Amino acid sequence: MLKGENLYISSQGLSRAFNLNISYDATTNTVIIQTLPYLTTYYEGAITTASLEKSKFSDQVKFNNEKAILNNLIVVQDEGTTLYGVDLISNDGTLNSVITPRYTQVEYMEGTEDFIVTTEDKKVGIIGSDGITKVRPDYDKIEIIDKNAGLYLVTSSNKQGVINSNGKIIIHQDYDTIGLNADSYDDANVTNRYLLFGNAIPVSLNDKWGLIDKNGETIVPVEYNGIGCKEVPDTGNRNTNPVVVIPDIKGIVVEVDNEEQNNNTVTRKYGIVSNLGEPMINVVLDNVYSTTIADVTTYYVTFQNQALDIVNWWYEEQSRQNNENNSQDNGVVQEGNGNNQNVGNSNGENDDIVQDSQIQQDDDLDSQMQQD
Repeated sequence: MLKGENLYISSQGLSRAFNLNISYDATTNTVIIQTLPYLTTYYEGAITTASLEKSKFSDQVKFNNEKAILNNLIVVQDEGTTLYGVDLISNDGTLNSVITPRYTQVEYMEGTEDFIVTTEDKKVGIIGSDGITKVRPDYDKIEIIDKNAGLYLVTSSNKQGVINSNGKIIIHQDYDTIGLNADSYDDANVTNRYLLFGNAIPVSLNDKWGLIDKNGETIVPVEYNGIGCKEVPDTGNRNTNPVVVIPDIKGIVVEVDNEEQNNNTVTRKYGIVSNLGEPMINVVLDNVYSTTIADVTTYYVTFQNQALDIVNWWYEEQSRQNNENNSQDNGVVQEGNGNNQNVGNSNGENDDIVQDSQIQQDDDLDSQMQQD
């Protein structure tokens, strides 16, 4: 929160941002700040069953489990069975079992405050911090893909789907892959490879790609050969990068491969759809890339050996179409005197004008790039 020239943060926000436990002792008028490493060391020394740094889990899982301490939850291990569970640390320091130690792995998910648990037969489910099972352990693998929306990627028998934190199916397990392969693109704007622009989930089946929104609705059919442009032309600028998404227009790049049977070659073409699945640019582009000069990034497309600033072009095109629509609407009002039938005709005529301009087969850049 900004007040005047000073920036303020609540103790809760400070605790979450820096993984701290902040408390106030009224008797001594003292603020006590405890770091996560301190708390981890303290509780593993004070509670014999505590299993944080000394667990056999990966470093990431250990770190996630340590953060549970900030909510007075601690992962524990039964000394006899060596299985894991979760206890709640009360204000007086006593422990109360939340999740009985019967799992081979327990992982805390900050944000949802749930635990992903793995059974002895290697099945995975979700249990809340209140001990209530949210998702039965029926899956081979579960990983969180968006903590704010409470969405999880689930895998069974090499098929993937998406559920929410209550176990409701968002995307059925019908897909070979959900989410972009992090090794196949180099776009810093992709902050979540499972959820583009907070809405569009990339899905793949039989080497074809499409997009489904976080409500489970298909917004782009599974018919493209790829998401994103992986190749860039030689621009002479070493800060030239391939593009998956274009933030300024919320565009997502899609790829179609055309096989040339005569010489057994593949020609890749690219188009752009919106984060809501609406077509923006036809699949006629040779490349989609960005260049960065003096910390300013510009997005380009190449079409018939011409490079075009796609963001500027898109806004100019939208402005032109809006002006055309306004002109036609004004003409209808003047001629039709408010007649609803004339307004309907105007919309139809406007559609024809848009279609006519889009299906021209000449070499004009604008007409061919507009979506059919």
